Amino acid sequence: MYAYLTSVSQGDLPLVSLLLFLHFLLFKFTLFLPHPPLLLIINHPLSLAIFNINLLLTIIGFIYLLNFYRRVVRTVFNAQIPPLFTDSSFLSFYSIFLLARPLSICWRYSTYKFRLKPNLLIIGEVRCGTTTISQHISEMPGCHKPFCPWKHPELDGKETFYFVGHFDTTSPKHYNVCFPLKITKWFHTKILRRPFFTFDGCAQYLTSPTAPVLVADAFRGEEPPIIIGMVREPIEQTVSWWKFENAAMNWGESMGLTSPNISLRTKQYWSKSIGEALKFSFNPLTEAAYVAAEGTVTQMDKGKLERFRLPDWAITWPNGQLTGIGRNGKFSENVARWEKAFNKAFGGTEIGNPMGGGAYRGRRYVDVVCLKELNDKVTLSALLKRLARRLRLYEDRLKSEKMELDVDFYVEKTLDRGLRRNRGGGGAEGISPSDLILLRSHFEGEKEKLECVSGRQIIF
Repeated sequence: MYAYLTSVSQGDLPLVSLLLFLHFLLFKFTLFLPHPPLLLIINHPLSLAIFNINLLLTIIGFIYLLNFYRRVVRTVFNAQIPPLFTDSSFLSFYSIFLLARPLSICWRYSTYKFRLKPNLLIIGEVRCGTTTISQHISEMPGCHKPFCPWKHPELDGKETFYFVGHFDTTSPKHYNVCFPLKITKWFHTKILRRPFFTFDGCAQYLTSPTAPVLVADAFRGEEPPIIIGMVREPIEQTVSWWKFENAAMNWGESMGLTSPNISLRTKQYWSKSIGEALKFSFNPLTEAAYVAAEGTVTQMDKGKLERFRLPDWAITWPNGQLTGIGRNGKFSENVARWEKAFNKAFGGTEIGNPMGGGAYRGRRYVDVVCLKELNDKVTLSALLKRLARRLRLYEDRLKSEKMELDVDFYVEKTLDRGLRRNRGGGGAEGISPSDLILLRSHFEGEKEKLECVSGRQIIF
């Protein structure tokens, strides 16, 4: 039963549905079984109870999956829901049926009060090495990976997508659904005497206008998490995200999601070039949507915030993922928004910043890391050791020293074999010279602004 309800390593409904079907076949063919003992086993009350439980789980799973399917088709894949009983509807539903984990989500919602919050947040930016650093962190002693609603090799065990709307709520109160049970931590730390921590590596949080306030509220009254913001050269990031999103659209079309959701995204969303996408990202409609989205959480009282759900137009970013073109690379503004939210929640005073982007007197909460630092043995080793110390993985001095030696060994071997997760989308092939000129103008001075906000030298 526990395996049914958790099923974290696989898409859960296919497994339960298969077991239900096999059990049903056994019932149907009991008359043809030659041995009476087998008939007794199949008709035993325990066997009937297992069948009924399977049936109940399948019904619950399909009800949740149907709602999940309708939401993600419209907001994540930005497509219209195909008409019933068409090839597209069967193909798209079956594709998400294989990828999604509705039973695990239901189980986790029912046990959220007994679960933990993450010790570490990797808040993006998209296409800046979030997947790669998550892989490195998952190799550290005591790491327990987060729950992802998608069974996908580049997403699973890395990002929850919780505060960008892939679940049916974005309530800070229920953020625990994505992380291990408290008893799991107790068992590892008290019984096995091992370190324990968990993390969330969602690449879409940094740009989100709502995530900083929601995350800060989730930790209100507790110790805030360690926060890492990944960055890279802004033009490279923009080009990579443009190619990635177009590949994602093609993937959606291969599922049968061929009709754009024009009523939710408007016709301008499906831009033909980076230049068009950049203009759409900063047109008055999109600007107003970002302001409205941020206002919904900053002006909401705590009671309503606990029940907050992102409206469809704000998932995963207001007016859709392509509005990140030109916004993702404005790292200084995105980091400043997180600093503002956490300083407001945990203490700090905003002060003037002549470079723009905001600055704060007191604690900085976001540790900015450049993509290039993941490709250098010295900087990567220093980063992982710093995280281990901040996570307090080992209080014992000898164990800490051994772990630091292990980190050096891990980094040496890992970078020698060239670990780089979720590659693709690099280079400026297919991008016009005029678009590159537009991007250079758009991101002029961003490096200096980010250095001012982050308080460190930035090497893109």
